[in-house]
Amino acid sequence: MLKKKLLTIAGVLGILACGACFLPPIHTGPPAPPPLPFPELKDIHTVRVFVTDNSVPAHIDTAAIATVVANSVNFFRGGAGITAYVGGDPADADLTVVISNEKATLKRVEPPEGETWFFDIGFSESIKNASGEILKQRSNLHVRCFSRLPAKHPDDVWSVPEAKRAYGAAWGYVATHGMFF
Repeated sequence: MLKKKLLTIAGVLGILACGACFLPPIHTGPPAPPPLPFPELKDIHTVRVFVTDNSVPAHIDTAAIATVVANSVNFFRGGAGITAYVGGDPADADLTVVISNEKATLKRVEPPEGETWFFDIGFSESIKNASGEILKQRSNLHVRCFSRLPAKHPDDVWSVPEAKRAYGAAWGYVATHGMFF
């Protein structure tokens, strides 16, 4: 009986030893970043963001939107090794966003709470490498979002903080979604 137990234990240990030898090595470092879906961006590690507003009249704070876009790139693609920033030193690539049109439409007045506004923004964007070659380009894009504004707000609804948060958040996602993932 003792002989069978010892033989069984030896067999189990042998199986475990052989199994452990054929397992892949244990990876102790940080996980590998997810691959970029666009091969043309494989050598891009830093991106400088520029935003211009060619619409008439130009309502959007381009510096604030550039910051939102850079933060969105860093949030969604930082794990893949891409860092974005606004202006400053040259980068591996420049992301240029050009606003072509913008429209704010009052949809509903709800006294005394406030008003519901829709914000429509048309834009194009491109990524160029340091030598000026276009790596990726998208045109005729559109962002539409809504915001509830307080009953008393400035005449320029584009400057109301609630509106800036609404179209800024929508913008950051749309501008980076098709360019980087």
